[in-house]
Amino acid sequence: MSIRLKLALALCLLISYQACLADLIFYPLQHKTPHELSPTINELLQAGESVIAGPNELILRLEPRHVDDIKALIHRLDQPSHRLLIYVSHQRQLNQQSQGYGGQAQLQTGFHSDTSLQGHITIYSTRDTENDQSKQSIHVLDGHTAYISTGVSQPNTSTEIIQHNAHAHISSNTYYKERSSGFYITPRLSKDSVILDISPWSEQTPSNDGSSNFNRASTIIRGRLNTWTELSNVNQWSAQGSNKILGHTNKTRKNSNSIWIKVVDLDTDLNN
Repeated sequence: MSIRLKLALALCLLISYQACLADLIFYPLQHKTPHELSPTINELLQAGESVIAGPNELILRLEPRHVDDIKALIHRLDQPSHRLLIYVSHQRQLNQQSQGYGGQAQLQTGFHSDTSLQGHITIYSTRDTENDQSKQSIHVLDGHTAYISTGVSQPNTSTEIIQHNAHAHISSNTYYKERSSGFYITPRLSKDSVILDISPWSEQTPSNDGSSNFNRASTIIRGRLNTWTELSNVNQWSAQGSNKILGHTNKTRKNSNSIWIKVVDLDTDLNN
């Protein structure tokens, strides 16, 4: 028998012997799920050791000298997740202002070369302001992802007529177009602050010309607990003017969209 074959057989016997000595442990979890903890535990196991995610427990095969350390690690990781209440506010402000003047003149000619000039000038200034605000809230556990969406689903029906000889076939199809506001968010607590992976959006009802306003953002930020934090702010400004012989018009339009967020920790007593 060659030396290499002898070494291979010896190694197999050693592994089998260690496996026989390993303890089979069923560790029930109180707060976390087995699928949450098993990847972390698996990275710290030695050769010949294993961990399996059971229904409500971890199934481990460990060497006796590692049992106490792994149990202490599982106990440290198996802590209750904080309950968080998340508020997201969409704010929109529209300001439109129009000002100017316009005039009319009329020249009248009569007999005996009598001529008169009549006219009037109108000065105007208008201002329109619109304020829209929507607020949403949702409960989620620390480290987990939450999703919320509210809005309307508008039906749109299309009709098709197919003419074949003297017969006509009419078919219709209805599809729905959603306009909503909401967000995806994953919060992670870090002492007295929170790290947020968030993607909010907001869509407005179409105007008379068929156009609609929307506001979307996606970012990762750190903010303080129980404090409103501005996530994004978009300002759009436009101006238009026109001049005539007897008039002048100036129109301005400012559209401001902002998103604010606040996270409240409902389990602050768990830190004590």
